[in-house]
Amino acid sequence: MDEGQQANDQRSSELDTRESDLDTREATVARRETDVKAREDAVSAAEAAKDANTFGDGIYAVGTDIQPGRYHTDGSGDSCYDALLSGMDGNSLDNIIDNNNVDGPVTLDITSPYFESSRCGTWTKVG
Repeated sequence: MDEGQQANDQRSSELDTRESDLDTREATVARRETDVKAREDAVSAAEAAKDANTFGDGIYAVGTDIQPGRYHTDGSGDSCYDALLSGMDGNSLDNIIDNNNVDGPVTLDITSPYFESSRCGTWTKVG
């Protein structure tokens, strides 16, 4: 075998080794991408579950925007106002089932058709 052929064979062998190394690296990257995707999905699911069980100021349709249940706020707001409402139409005073102005933590069963919160901080479902 001449020197030119030996050099070509050597290069071919080196290329085969590099190709094998690249295949191994690609497989490793693919496994890591799968792991990262699974972790991202788990974080997204945890965030969605947390978001489904917490909310802040606003007016919410119970059963649609928030689920009925027992909620707690730590009282981090200033002069928390909350109201259980029967509806959203007409004079808002006519729709108030019960309302409160409190300083400090509040635990409340929210089962009315609508719920309003202002300056209460974050409500977290506890039951």
